[in-house]
Amino acid sequence: ITKTFGVSERTELWKANIDFFVHRPITGIGWLKTQEMSEFYFKTIDPENYRHRFWGHAHSNFFEMLGGTGLLGLLAFFGWSYFTLRLAFRISKRFAARAIASELTSPSNSARDFFYADFALGLFVALILLHFNGLTNVTFWEGKVMHQQMLAVGMLLILDRIFSRALP
Repeated sequence: ITKTFGVSERTELWKANIDFFVHRPITGIGWLKTQEMSEFYFKTIDPENYRHRFWGHAHSNFFEMLGGTGLLGLLAFFGWSYFTLRLAFRISKRFAARAIASELTSPSNSARDFFYADFALGLFVALILLHFNGLTNVTFWEGKVMHQQMLAVGMLLILDRIFSRALP
């Protein structure tokens, strides 16, 4: 019989990561170490049955950063998240304001700026969804997601450069 992975298994992994944090609150147990250390955690609390438990990474961005990198890593994660979300939102608002201001005088520039505003807003929503999904999955350091996130940030930085170099 195959057991499906569900909420109770995630809850147990979250408890393990809280324990990791309690023991090493400043630095955690190490970047990407929660998966291997969770096996030892379960072996310690239930030596007879630990093989029947699921161990792995935290299955939550918050708990992964908390247990793996401690308070320092969690604060860095929150800072990075704030920076990327603020960047996307700010760029969208700046392009939208310029588009509205130039709508009557330069319709072609206005259409371009509305496109850039909508594109930046779409990246903002995508980053919000990344973090929403990260509540119950690790979406921050997973390779394919990190590539997508860096692509989004790169596009936002290009849009920021376009905005600052364009004439009003």
